[in-house]
Amino acid sequence: MYRLSWTGCVANALDYFEDQAKTLGDLDHHRRDINRARQLLQDPNATADDLLDAANRVQKLLSARHDLYSGWLKHQFKSLYKYMDKPAILDSLKQLHQKGAMLMTTNYDDMLEKHLDIPPIDRSDPHALVSYQRGSLNAVFHPHGHWRNADGVVLSAEDYYGVKGHKDVQEVLKHVLATKTVLFVGCGGGLSDPNFGKLMEWIGEKHKTRGATHYLLLSKSQENPVTELALNHVQCESFDDIGRWLGDLLDMNERREGIINGN
Repeated sequence: MYRLSWTGCVANALDYFEDQAKTLGDLDHHRRDINRARQLLQDPNATADDLLDAANRVQKLLSARHDLYSGWLKHQFKSLYKYMDKPAILDSLKQLHQKGAMLMTTNYDDMLEKHLDIPPIDRSDPHALVSYQRGSLNAVFHPHGHWRNADGVVLSAEDYYGVKGHKDVQEVLKHVLATKTVLFVGCGGGLSDPNFGKLMEWIGEKHKTRGATHYLLLSKSQENPVTELALNHVQCESFDDIGRWLGDLLDMNERREGIINGN
C-alpha cells in the first residue's frame, strides 16, 4: 500500500532516478538533492511542507533528462491494474458509475479506467473537461494528472499551486461541488496529505459559507482529519469493507436522513 500512497510514489520516483541516473555520468552532482529528499521522505515527523520540498527536489531530479519523468510514470503505473487483488471497490464504483455517478481521482493510475473501460481526462484537454462537466463525456477526471501525460501530472509544490490557479480544472471542480453530492473516499490523511490536502483547502475556501453538503468516508478507527471543513462524516468498519459499503449505496432502502448506511 505504501507504493500507492503519494509519499510512496515520490519515494519510488527517487529510487527510479538513482537507478537511471547512473547513465547520466554525474550522479554526484545530484547527490545533495537525493540525500535531502531521502531524509525528508523517511522522517516520521516530516510535515506536509517537508514532503512537498522532497517532491520539489525529486521533480528537479527527474527533469535532468527529458525522458526520466515519463519513464518513471510508465514504470510505476502501466502494469498496476494486474496487481489489483481486491476488486470489490472497483466493482462497486463501476456499478455506481453505471447509475450515473461521476468519477474523479487524485491518483495517477488508470485502474478505474481499465476496470470500467472508459478513458481518463486531465487538465491537458480543456474541451474534454467541458464535455465531462456537461455529462456528455463518460470518463474519469484526474485533476492532478494521469500517468500517460507527464506534463499534466501534479507532483511538486509548484504544480499543486498551479492546479489551484488552473481555470479549467477549477471550473470542473466548482461545477461538481455546486451541482452534485460528493463522497470522498480514501482521504483519511486530510489536510496533512500533500496530495489531497491542497484540494481540500481549495474546496474549503470556496465553500466556507455553505453548510455540510458533501461526505467523507472514514473507517471506524479514523478520527476526523478535516475538522476545519463542513463535511458530513460516514463510517465503514475498515478498508476491506469499503467495497461492500459503496455497493450498499445502490440500495435506496439503506439511506436515511443525514447518513448513508453509516454506523
